[in-house]
Amino acid sequence: MGLSVLETSYSADLSDEIAVTELAKLSLNPNQIKSQTYEVMDDSSIQISQQSEKSSSGQSRFSNLSHTLSFGPRNFLKRTSSERLKNFKANHRANDVITTTGSTPLITGRFAFGGLDLMSFSSEKIRVEIQSISGSWSYVCTEVTDSSGRIRFSLPEQIHLPDGLYPIKMTAESDPDHPVIITLAIVPPQTEVVVFSVDGSFAASLSLMGKDPKVHPGAVDVARHWQGLGYLLIYLSARPDMQRRRVTNWMANHNFPFGMTFFLNGLYSDPLKQKAQMLKTVVENANLRVHCGYGSGKDINLYRSLGLSTQNIFLVGKVSRSQASNGTPLSQGYSSHLSSLINGHTLSRPAVGSMSIAVRCCPFDLPSVYPSSPLLMESNLLRNNSLKFSPQLSQRLLFNDEIEQNTL
Repeated sequence: MGLSVLETSYSADLSDEIAVTELAKLSLNPNQIKSQTYEVMDDSSIQISQQSEKSSSGQSRFSNLSHTLSFGPRNFLKRTSSERLKNFKANHRANDVITTTGSTPLITGRFAFGGLDLMSFSSEKIRVEIQSISGSWSYVCTEVTDSSGRIRFSLPEQIHLPDGLYPIKMTAESDPDHPVIITLAIVPPQTEVVVFSVDGSFAASLSLMGKDPKVHPGAVDVARHWQGLGYLLIYLSARPDMQRRRVTNWMANHNFPFGMTFFLNGLYSDPLKQKAQMLKTVVENANLRVHCGYGSGKDINLYRSLGLSTQNIFLVGKVSRSQASNGTPLSQGYSSHLSSLINGHTLSRPAVGSMSIAVRCCPFDLPSVYPSSPLLMESNLLRNNSLKFSPQLSQRLLFNDEIEQNTL
């Protein structure tokens, strides 16, 4: 659609300015421009019009401009990856995966930018790699994100992994500096686990301004105690997965032991219900046996739905009378509870199963201090545990970005 021309011409010394103005109008949406007709009625404009008739050169220049300017098809370019990285911080993430021996693991992930997913990494190639026994990364496959920046895939059938824990790395080809590293756990049926509610059992203070919240004294030691007995730890949170990096970084700074982390896949109006459903799905799909669970009074229904008895549910913080009858309150804190576990508590026994040997590792220990076993060598678990939830790994995952303070 052509741009309509003024019937009256301006003087030659103003023709350049008019040309620039007309060019600027071309950047507007053509659908919003119907016509541009100006009516000049004042005396000064009439005088200018009469003077401009004497300047044929100016009139010719403007006339040529008006005939050559026209709207063609307009193509809107997609924002490039460099522009995304410039304006937003990467917030790529994924939950850990637990699956039974012989089953095909299903892995999902989300690639987005900004703390609130202001921009999705859509139609991007994601390179998937798995860490081999030697410590090098082996290529698995390449996936493409959908319109919301999500991927959902299964490992190829030709990849057969024995029981153990395997680091999986997912890297966007356009953003190689911010990979997502998760843990794939392949466990035998009835593997015993201990569940911790991150929101209700670890944080001793509430932070609304991005300040580092305090940790309940003795919480880390209790978690290490269960890991030392061979239980696979599960860290559960009702927070959206967009906060995964902040929460895991907070746990790394406080030296929590290795564990499988799970966050909600988005924002919900009923997070506690979704949290319970998520844990139930993980337990049923992997055929796990929950030995005991830690949380606040709000997590009672969560653990009761899994069939845990009152003595296997430990409640932290303020508990009402009705809640106390459905769980075991830790009224004197984790320190007293840890002393009870060490001194012959009925639940404090070694875990049963082949995975119990593999998970006995603290975050800063080296593989050389542990007796070798085929399971440890095949799964390469000790090396993974020595890095998981450690400040060194957290800083490597953030790639020297400023460590973001979490809001718990």
